[in-house]
Amino acid sequence: MGLRYDKVVARKKLKLRELEREAKTPNLVEEMQEIVDEMVNNRDIRLEQQFLRLIDPRTDDAPNDVWLVLHGAPEQNAYIGYAPVTNAEYAVFDPGFNYSIGTENYPAVNITIAQAAAYCDWLTTQDGTHIYRLPTDEEWVLAAGHMPKDVAMNSGRVESGLTAAVDAYSQTTGACGEINFWGNCREWTSSTDTDGLYIIEDGSWDSDRDDCRSEKSDVVRDGARGYSNVGFRVVRTDSNI
Repeated sequence: MGLRYDKVVARKKLKLRELEREAKTPNLVEEMQEIVDEMVNNRDIRLEQQFLRLIDPRTDDAPNDVWLVLHGAPEQNAYIGYAPVTNAEYAVFDPGFNYSIGTENYPAVNITIAQAAAYCDWLTTQDGTHIYRLPTDEEWVLAAGHMPKDVAMNSGRVESGLTAAVDAYSQTTGACGEINFWGNCREWTSSTDTDGLYIIEDGSWDSDRDDCRSEKSDVVRDGARGYSNVGFRVVRTDSNI
């Protein structure tokens, strides 16, 4: 596994050298340099994540529902939502939540951390068997895995500068089988930085493509505010954990 990883890094470095020799695409050189640096600096973390997914023996006991095994998660019996919470799903919890006709399957955005947590608490009460919560930053990255090289996604204002339906680019899935990880909307996590700001993962409709990579976890937001490019996804665990 480590050898394969190092071969990928070597290929990225060769590509970087080619771009530098061309001297015609400074933006691409900068982006490739950032990718190489991230892969080198986080080698041990990324290999550990791959290993944790590999040794996780769990299989999906309900393959037809919207919850997928979160392979490698530190909390046993953790599952993650197939897609971000949609407008229609959030409106069941909050009937006063307004959205445009035809956007029922778009991600619910302009949601604060408190509102997202309240939605999770409501799901927990409705279920009675499981606990629902926001994913940690670590769990989100485990679920997403590495962004595929040629993934189609809503970034760089592809969808007229707005979010699109969560399944608009469903041909590419995350490491655990989920959709809508890259582009479209960023997603809240429950993790915070030293200033108490919440880490948001992946990129959105107004992000550059390179900024949608799963490993870019240095973006934070004020949890007390809602944003037009930030939605959220839910993790489910057993109530006895």
